[in-house]
Amino acid sequence: MYVSSIVSPRRSPRFSISTPVQITYDSPPPKIQKEVISAGPPSEKIFSEKKKAILKKKKERTQITPDSKEHTAPESSQKSGPMHVSSIVSPRSPRFSISTPVQRFYDGPAPKIQKEVISASPPSEKVPSIVIPVKNATRKKKVPAKFAGFSPTLKWPPNSDYKLTDEETKLLNQFWDDYCKRADKLSIYCTSPTSKKLKKLLSREWMETGLLQNWFDVYLKPKAPHAYFIDANASDIWLKQSKERYVHIFGEFGWRVDIMKKHEVIVIPMCYLEHFTVIMGYPKEGKWEYYNSMPMDKRQWPKAEEFIIWLNDSFADFGWEGPRGWIRRNVDDVPIQENLYDCGFFVMGFVEHAILNRKIAFNQQDMMYYRCKLVVHLYNRQWELYQRMLQFSK
Repeated sequence: MYVSSIVSPRRSPRFSISTPVQITYDSPPPKIQKEVISAGPPSEKIFSEKKKAILKKKKERTQITPDSKEHTAPESSQKSGPMHVSSIVSPRSPRFSISTPVQRFYDGPAPKIQKEVISASPPSEKVPSIVIPVKNATRKKKVPAKFAGFSPTLKWPPNSDYKLTDEETKLLNQFWDDYCKRADKLSIYCTSPTSKKLKKLLSREWMETGLLQNWFDVYLKPKAPHAYFIDANASDIWLKQSKERYVHIFGEFGWRVDIMKKHEVIVIPMCYLEHFTVIMGYPKEGKWEYYNSMPMDKRQWPKAEEFIIWLNDSFADFGWEGPRGWIRRNVDDVPIQENLYDCGFFVMGFVEHAILNRKIAFNQQDMMYYRCKLVVHLYNRQWELYQRMLQFSK
């Protein structure tokens, strides 16, 4: 008789333990061909060698042999009273591995294992609770300055001294309407500067010496006949040593010097390293004053002193020796510029307050006032010249 141990041909559930069965034969047992089972999904068949070894050891420890049909409890537990057997699943089973039943013995009833339930509210309940407060929050939309145009509803700073009049506001709104709706008509009479240039002045456009000179000649001179305005390009002529252009400062044979010393204030704009400052001369008081909106730039004042010395020597060459003995003062208690493109408009404010004997009370926020003021002046000036031209043509 031959005894052979084979696996029961009955298909056991997936991932269960197959129990060995002994079968007797009168002749040598037939050879059993192993059935090749096709592989399942990659996630179920791919195991590392280490995991296979762990599974093999677990099978050897927990496999039930035919001789041991049931386990007996230890003697200590038999003496203490009735025994309760509980079968639980080993919690330390790797993913996609066989969970092996393990029997445990308790003196009393087996404790109930409570499963921990984690409640999670659906996203549809949480999202509105976050979105609604954000939507209802009060906030102000900010537009970058380079993309923002002039708005008629522009809120001015609280300083009422630097606010356009009703007439100036009307002209500014008219310019903006013409620029947006009637650009072709506007380009007929807005030639120097152009309408595009005026529009840029309402944002971050830098000041130019030509615009500054126009502001002095047309706007400030009628208000301050006691002030003399030297050409806004004077510092550029000096820096480039263009002797043939000295006539623009002093006049031929120095005739302008005789006029200067009869005025109470001499206004000399200066532009050095693309930064506008201004020098104010007071013949009766015998002093030079220097206004710089960026006093932290230490390169400006030494260069301004060189320019003043050159002016004194030039005046002396034309017979005016007085300025050589004037006091030179760098005015430090001035409003500070907070950007890199408003220096020319600070000069507009410095000059206006100095020649009109007004106390300086503006700051960086008030520079939009001077920008709008300049645009209104240039726009209205060109419109008036255009109307005069039409009248003469008739």
